[in-house]
Amino acid sequence: MKTQLLQTVTLGALLTLAAAPHAIAMDHSKMDHSAMGHGAAATPAAEAAPAAENKALRVAVVNGYTLTYTLIDMKQMMASSSTPMTHDMSKIKSHHLMVNPVAPDRKPITAGQAGYLVVQPDKTEVKAMTMLMEGGFGADLDLVMKGAYKITAKIVLADKTTLVDEFVYTVK
Repeated sequence: MKTQLLQTVTLGALLTLAAAPHAIAMDHSKMDHSAMGHGAAATPAAEAAPAAENKALRVAVVNGYTLTYTLIDMKQMMASSSTPMTHDMSKIKSHHLMVNPVAPDRKPITAGQAGYLVVQPDKTEVKAMTMLMEGGFGADLDLVMKGAYKITAKIVLADKTTLVDEFVYTVK
């Protein structure tokens, strides 16, 4: 019951942010959302994902840390929202990629920095810095071309431990 409530609240927060016109133009790269007092940073990563997107895209273990990735289709999520869209949908990235790292002692990571290097199907490289969010690190990406995307995630933890994971995601 608590997990379902947390998932509903998290999804509601994501929908609220997505619907706010000023959120699109806002530079989130320098914000630390872990200090906002939501309390979900202490929630295990698997419970922090929104209910509709609770399926992991990938789970990997790097140096004993478990990395769980979730991919949210932003346009699909916004299209299914009951809140009317008041801004230009063409300015919204197509997806939001989250990585939720959990330490070997099963405690979620609540401090550090992370980024993605995405090599698109046309071999164009795109870098995206994440923002620290409840339960992990997230960044908006455009995954609109059909084909294979090579995604490299680099996470530097507060104690300077560096985690690097690489995988391929295919858009059909």
